[in-house]
Amino acid sequence: CQGQYSPKEELEDKISELFKDMSFSKELIDMVIKKAKASTEADRQGYRANVDRLTAQRNSLLTRKTIAENKLLGDVLSDDDFIRIRQEIESGVSSIDAQLAKLELNQGENIDVVREILKLIRNMQNSYEKATPEIKHQYLAMFFKAIYVSNGEIQEVIYTDLINELMRLKHLFKSNKGVVIPTKSRVIISHEMGA
Repeated sequence: CQGQYSPKEELEDKISELFKDMSFSKELIDMVIKKAKASTEADRQGYRANVDRLTAQRNSLLTRKTIAENKLLGDVLSDDDFIRIRQEIESGVSSIDAQLAKLELNQGENIDVVREILKLIRNMQNSYEKATPEIKHQYLAMFFKAIYVSNGEIQEVIYTDLINELMRLKHLFKSNKGVVIPTKSRVIISHEMGA
């Protein structure tokens, strides 16, 4: 129903506020960006090398096809031989085209992963809010061992070992806003259970 606000949406907003209170250090952001650039450039070089190699193979097959056509026209190649050669070449071209399409898809997926990482390190709250349910689930699993909830309010947050270590190393900061006090009556939301 339009205009209604569910308890799940309210809880999602409160979880989003947890991300608002966190920020990565400038040093960590710079390091991640530097590594992302290096990784992206290495991926691009590998992608270009594979595309060049496959394109050369494809062109070689098409040249063989032209030679076979010329031999057929010059009455040097029988019709049966031409059909066999053409089928082999077309099969090879189709295989290469499929490999090129897969490379293009992988290249797009690689840059999407980098994009998500950059969005997350630059603005955790915005990244979480705009994420798909699957990505939100991954964020929760990456940041929190458990989030304890009572009466629709977050009572306690237990961070993952990774997040605790980043905080210890001063690469992740958490403001004191939104401090919660544990109570005895809890409902737990963990990455195993979903959000």
